[in-house]
Amino acid sequence: MNLFEFEESLEEVNEQVEEIQSEIYAYHLEEKKRKEAEKNEDMKHVTLASSFVLLYVLWSTYDIGTKLDPKEHTISQIGNYGFRLEFIIWGITTGALFLWYILRLFELEDFENKHVVKWVGLSSLFLLLTVLTPSMPELFPVFQVFHVIWAGAFGIFLLLAMVFFVKFLAEDAREVSVRAFWGMGIVVFGTLLLIVTFGNVAIWEMFFVSGIVVFLFLLTLGLERHDEQEELLERMKFKKKKDN
Repeated sequence: MNLFEFEESLEEVNEQVEEIQSEIYAYHLEEKKRKEAEKNEDMKHVTLASSFVLLYVLWSTYDIGTKLDPKEHTISQIGNYGFRLEFIIWGITTGALFLWYILRLFELEDFENKHVVKWVGLSSLFLLLTVLTPSMPELFPVFQVFHVIWAGAFGIFLLLAMVFFVKFLAEDAREVSVRAFWGMGIVVFGTLLLIVTFGNVAIWEMFFVSGIVVFLFLLTLGLERHDEQEELLERMKFKKKKDN
């Protein structure tokens, strides 16, 4: 074989290699597009479900928090003095919806931190314990101590879980992550400001719970938009490579 024939043979091999690489790339892209399409469809379902979660939690929190003057009583006091059943139903349903909603977001974003998943579960459990434990210090002072501990643990574990999840999102969706951190900051700062202004009453509790569910709803919308933009960019890259 002379040099000219060898070069022709080498060119044919290179062309075949490029065709194989192109086919492999196209296959992986199609597989990625399929998975992204499935994820986008699931995200739309979650977004729809999140609308229900948003409306229910906002309505139920406002309903239980305003049965008595929210500037004079905490939600626990309202629930333990005349509205016990409504208080328990609110706690159980809110905790269950938070648990389902957050874990579904974790699943869609492939977030598999077992410790954080446990924190979300513990948060919902502590909310359940909060509404089941009597808050009547003059009658059950020991129960009152546990009631306060459960309530504090609910908020702490929920915020911790969200911090680690939002930090994880920064790897692929930095803009969404930055906005989410700002959103969490607004919820926490607003809660503290209301505590300082009005004291330990239902106003700050209503703001915290409502703020969390609004934050989750906006986070879902941000993630859905980010995924759509990523899918569009991938299609543009593939089209450009194909044209070249």
